[in-house]
Amino acid sequence: MIPVLTRAASRAYDRYLIDERGIASSTLIDRAARGALDRILQWLTQGYRQVTIFAGSGNNGADGRALARLLEGYVEIQVYSPEDAPTIDQTDASHTIVVDALLGTGSKLPLREDLIRAVQIINDLKMRGARVLAIDIPTGLDADTGEHDAVVHADATLTMAAVKPGLFANDASRYVGELTLVPLTDAAADRPRSIMLLVERSDVIAAYPARNRIGSKFDLGHVLAVCGSRGMAGAAIMSAEAALRSGCGLVTVATAASERHIVAQAMPELMTVGLDETSTGAPTTSALQQVQHLAERATVLVIGSGMKPEPETAVLLREIVRRIDKPIVADAGALHAISTDASILDSRKAPTILTPHAGELAQLCGIKRAVLEEDRSKYALRFACDHGVIVVSKGAPTYTVLPEGSIVMNSTGNVGLATAGSGDVLGGMIAGVFAQQPEKPAESSWLAVYLHGLAADIARTKWSTIGMTARDVTMSLGEAYRSLGLY
Repeated sequence: MIPVLTRAASRAYDRYLIDERGIASSTLIDRAARGALDRILQWLTQGYRQVTIFAGSGNNGADGRALARLLEGYVEIQVYSPEDAPTIDQTDASHTIVVDALLGTGSKLPLREDLIRAVQIINDLKMRGARVLAIDIPTGLDADTGEHDAVVHADATLTMAAVKPGLFANDASRYVGELTLVPLTDAAADRPRSIMLLVERSDVIAAYPARNRIGSKFDLGHVLAVCGSRGMAGAAIMSAEAALRSGCGLVTVATAASERHIVAQAMPELMTVGLDETSTGAPTTSALQQVQHLAERATVLVIGSGMKPEPETAVLLREIVRRIDKPIVADAGALHAISTDASILDSRKAPTILTPHAGELAQLCGIKRAVLEEDRSKYALRFACDHGVIVVSKGAPTYTVLPEGSIVMNSTGNVGLATAGSGDVLGGMIAGVFAQQPEKPAESSWLAVYLHGLAADIARTKWSTIGMTARDVTMSLGEAYRSLGLY
C-alpha cells in the first residue's frame, strides 16, 4: 500500500528530509524535475515539439523551472509566471506539452485572479490539442478535500513522495488524469509513513483468499443475511447475491415472512427463512430466537439492508448485535438501530464491520452531516477507535477505518455507484469475502471495497455511469476478478 499524506503531513515530510536527513532542498527539486522529465520525454516521442511551463513562485514553481533547465537542448521551451501568462494566439496546440507547476499541495483555495487566468489559459491550450502534465497536483484542486473552483484539467499528474487525499476525493479523477508517484528518496527508511494508506491492485491480488481446488461449499463460508422487509425485498436479494458472487459457499436469507417467496423466486441458489413480522411487514423482536438458531450455522451475518426503522425492528437488530457472538456486517437499518445506543458495540468480542454513508455516520457520531463532511475520515476513525469496530465510510473516496488507528483509502469506483442498492451490494460483498477468511476482517473489508469499485468501473466501460444499477455492479464482478488474474 502507498502512504497518503495530507497537506500538513507533506510539509512535515519535506522538513524531515531537509532538517533531519540532510537532503538539500535543491536535491528534492531536482528529483521532482527529473520525474517530470521522464514523462515529457515519453510524450516527445509522440510528435510533440514544444513545452510550455507555467511556474509559480513557490516550491512547485521551482520544480517547473528546474524542469526547464533539464529540457534545454531537447525541445523548444517557454516558461511563464502567473503574472505574465500569455494571451493565447495558437489555433492549434496539438504539438505542445503544457506543464502546470503553478501551485503544489501547500496551496489553499480560493485562487488569486492571476492564477485563475493562468488555469484558464492552460485549459484553453488543452482544448486546442495540448497535452497537460501537472506537477504534484493540478492547480486549483485542494490536496486534502478535492474541492475546487477553477482547476487545471491534466492528462497526467506526477505527485511527489506520497499520494494526497484530494487526488481521490469527489470528482478529482476528472482533473488528475493518469496518476504517477515520484519518490523523493531511494532509501526505504526515509520513505513517508502515514496512518492512511492507499490500497493498490497488487495488494488485492496478494490478499484475496486462496481457493482450495478440491474444496466444497462448506469450506468457503456461510453468510446469514438478516435483511429485507415489506416493499424492500430487493435489498435482501441484492445483498445476498453479492455475497454469493464474492465467492462464499452458502447464503441464507432471513427476511420478513411475507417477502420470503419473493427472495426465493429471485435467486434459486439462496436458502430462505421467513421471520416473524409486524402488521406492516417488518421483522419483529419475536424473530430473535429464529435468528439465533440460524446464526449457529453461519460464519458471518450481514444485517439491516432493506429493514425499515420501526421500533420493533430496531430492538431486534440491537439484540442481534448484543447477543449473537458471530462476526457481523451492519448496514442501513442496523446502523440506525445502533445509533441510538452505540455502547452495545463495546462489549462485542466477535469482529463488527459498519458500512455507513455520510448521513448514517453523522447519525452514529451524533453530529450534523455538514460537520462530518469537513473531515469524514477523522470522525470515522474516532468512532472506530472508541467502539473497537471497523468502519467502512462510504463516499468518494471510501475509507476502511480500523480500530487500531489506521485508514485504508480506496481508489476504485465512480459516480455510477450513487444509485439505489449499491450499499446493499457492498455489504453483501464484505460479508461474502469475510466468510471465506473469518480471521481477516480488515483485509476482507478493503478487499470488498476495492472490488466493488472495480466492478463499477468495468460496468461504466460496458454501459455508462448514467443509469448504472447496483445489479450492473454485481454482474460485473466476474470480469473484475478476471482482470486481477483471479479465477
